[in-house]
Amino acid sequence: MSLKKSHLNPHYQSRRKLNLGNLAHFELQNQLITEFSDLNFEIVIGDIRSFDRMKNLFTSFKPKYVFHAAAYKHVPLMEDNPSEALLTNIRGTKNLVDLAIDNIVHKFVMISTDKAVNPTNVMGASKRIAEIYAQSSNSKGNTKFVTTRFGNVLGSNGSVIPLFKRQIEQGGPITVTDDRVTRFFMTIPEACQLVLEAGATGNHGEIYVFDMGKPVKIIDLAINMIRLSGLIENQDIEINNICEECKKEDESVKQNLIMHGYKICKSCNLAKTIFPI
Repeated sequence: MSLKKSHLNPHYQSRRKLNLGNLAHFELQNQLITEFSDLNFEIVIGDIRSFDRMKNLFTSFKPKYVFHAAAYKHVPLMEDNPSEALLTNIRGTKNLVDLAIDNIVHKFVMISTDKAVNPTNVMGASKRIAEIYAQSSNSKGNTKFVTTRFGNVLGSNGSVIPLFKRQIEQGGPITVTDDRVTRFFMTIPEACQLVLEAGATGNHGEIYVFDMGKPVKIIDLAINMIRLSGLIENQDIEINNICEECKKEDESVKQNLIMHGYKICKSCNLAKTIFPI
């Protein structure tokens, strides 16, 4: 007998989701043990919103360098759950910054986002507030605070590459908001290298904005991924753009795409999504 999702107890469903998160941590630990067996490291799980838990970690490990990458980064999710963005991206950052000062951490590198520049959404605004708090703390102690800003990192959790790959595997369509949209991209190794360089060279209060090269048209990225899969765009895999009626709605469309990353088309009645904005 097979159980449909609707037949499952809601509490059980939530536990299943939690187990998927645990699985990701387990796989990460196994990868580190397998590929970097000569390194002395320990994986611990904690919530940066919990001051007591973070205090325990700082007291136990006494770090000299902190690379703060913990955050909620998905624009549409944070628009729907703004309190979570505030609690994690702002309060969580404050906990780490305060503890870094109290424990005389040598250098604190905050990984931020290009969406913190003149933010137009909750996620970007929360990261900008976190940046300001970290930068303003340079005068409070001996800890040096440095900030790095990224655009889109290819292959990272929630990026457009895994989304398009999944859509191709499902037979399409690939969803692209507009043929004209471009994004800057960098690879995960490039991102890691640049963060380490910022930690090594940053001295006091700098904000590093990385040169991410030339922008890539999202529609070209979608077409190339389809062709690399041995398929033909709009024949084997449809590319689902905003229809012409959607484009006539100009300002409301533009605002919805900026704020939420998606919109409901009044003409075709479809939700037009998205890659992270």
